This record gives sequence, structure tokens and C-alpha cells, in this order.
Amino acid sequence: MLSRWSWTRGLLVVPVALGIAVCGPTAFANPGGDGGLSPGTSSPGDGSQVVTISVSSTSASGGSSSTGGGSWSTTATTTVQPVCYYTPAFTSSVEGHRKAVENPPPPDPLGDEIPSIPWEGWDEHANDTNGWWYTPVCNRMRAESRDEDFGELAKTFYKDNPMRYIWVPEGSQPPAPLIDAQTLVKAAMDAVTIPAPSVETNPKITTGDGVPDATVVGMDTWVWATGDTPSEVRVSASAGSMSAEVVASSSGLRLSAPDAKQSCTGWGSPWVDGESQEGGSDCTVEFTRSSAHLGGTTPLSVSVSYDVSWTASDGSSGTLDPITTNSSVDIPVAEVQTVNRKPDRN
Repeated sequence: MLSRWSWTRGLLVVPVALGIAVCGPTAFANPGGDGGLSPGTSSPGDGSQVVTISVSSTSASGGSSSTGGGSWSTTATTTVQPVCYYTPAFTSSVEGHRKAVENPPPPDPLGDEIPSIPWEGWDEHANDTNGWWYTPVCNRMRAESRDEDFGELAKTFYKDNPMRYIWVPEGSQPPAPLIDAQTLVKAAMDAVTIPAPSVETNPKITTGDGVPDATVVGMDTWVWATGDTPSEVRVSASAGSMSAEVVASSSGLRLSAPDAKQSCTGWGSPWVDGESQEGGSDCTVEFTRSSAHLGGTTPLSVSVSYDVSWTASDGSSGTLDPITTNSSVDIPVAEVQTVNRKPDRN
């Protein structure tokens, strides 16, 4: 529970902190906590909105082509807290109405720019206890660091919802909250974790002293993406009529290792015995020294950098900070010893 109070239109509210916890692609799951609500519906009180999250991924494994590794998709739901929403103020009793009249809400934070209407039809529900009077609120803390956006969001919401109080019968939903594009973008980003890259290498030999899966000094070691390493991930989030899609895409692996020269401009190609030829891969590393001085293995660092952009159904768009995933593979590096013998002149 956050401790600071925030001004809203018509009353003060204490925002409730709800976590969004949907784990990354290979373990994508329904986070729960939506109270059994259906997508696009609200939770009475704090305006929490159920959002549908869809994730699709194109695997980079199997070759450098961004479409060559297969793909998968999954869908789940989570909840978000909109910046602007309706919250219950009091029941419809005469006493509740009397208190509201005696304690009018503070002046509109937006001044006279947005007209407002205090009541409509209160007398029709004065003795009706099967429902609540709801009031529109905008919570600055939910906008996080988006101070400029908050003002515009609040103006739009209050303009579209001029009633200070509206009657909502028991069992009915209050008016839909304002779910802006960036709230959905954040939900989409929180919903998935891009897996770290996994790779395979060739050659793999067993050395004379019995060390398996070793490569050789002075030869191109092929490296290629395997498993769940994605070349592109698309995450969409939708609530009501608003939707947003986030796309994270990358062009290939990046390699780094001590005592080595790297050449990697893509996702690599799997080595196929009898078919692959030297120079046929766009991702290789050449080791210049054995790993004996490093304790028997040389660490090969693998990273993938994803550019991230988003678009929304209201026409807005933008870019986000790049995402980089990392992993490391320990590779034994051996030297091939050659013996030069003088020809026998006898």
C-alpha cells in the first residue's frame, strides 16, 4: 500500500499497488489476481483492468534467416492500474447524499477548462441501497514519471466524463477506465522476459588426453543459435478498444572470447557433416591460443541486442531502450601438434 495521498477529482484516494507478474516466454502463465474478471472489465474500487497479453516469438535457431527457426505463440491475462478510472464514493442512502452536499469536493484541479455536473438523478436512488455512487478520479502516482502525459490524460478523461457522481447498480460495472497506450506498453513489457541465447559449436573433438568437445587453435569454430533464442518477439496488450504492440528484434549474435578473433554478422549456420564447407557460416570464432593457461576452457561470451519499438491502435508510437541478453559457454581449446621428420636418405 502506498502511503502518500494523491489529489483526484472529487475526493482523495489511496492507490493500491498491484504487481504484474507474467514470466517469460517459455514459462508464460496466467498471473492470477484478476478476481475472476473477464478481459476488458474493471475491478470495483481501484479501477484495475484485466488486460489480454499475447506473445509470439520467431526462433533464430536453424540458420541466419529470421524466419528459418520456427515460431510459437501464447496468450494470458494480467491486470493493470489505469491512470484515470471510476471509484466508489458512497452508497445511495440519504445520509450519504447529505454528507456529500455538506462536504463538497475540492475545486477541479483542471480549473474551469473542463465543465462538471455534480449530480443527476440522486433523488431516484436516495433510498436505494443496492448500488454505489461512483466518481471519476485521475491518480498522478500511477502515471509514474509521465508528468506531461498525466495532464493530457486527465483532461481527456474529465472531458469525456463530466459527471461528478454517477449511479452504478449493484452487480453492474462502472464506466470503463481510460487505458492509455503507454499503460498497455508497460503491461506488455512486464509480461515477458526474452530468454538468454543458447548456442552450439563445431568442431568438437576429443583430445589425446581425453578432453571431450574441444575445438582447435587456428580453425574457424562455427557458432549458431539454438533452442529458444529468438530473433524477434512480439507482445500485444489489449483492453477494451485500445491495443498496443511491442516488437523486439535483432539481427544476430555477438561473440567475445579471450585469445580469439570473432566474425559474426548473423545467427550462424548449423554444421552438417558431409555438407558444410569452410567459409559457409556468418558466425565463427578463431582461437589463437589453447585454453591450457585459462584452466582448461576458454569462456565464449554470447550476447543478443534487441531494438524495441511500439505502436498503438490510437496511432501513437515510439521506441524503448534496447534489451540485451547474455550467456556464456566454456569451450576447451586444443592445439594440434605436428611433427616434422627429415626424409630418410638411405
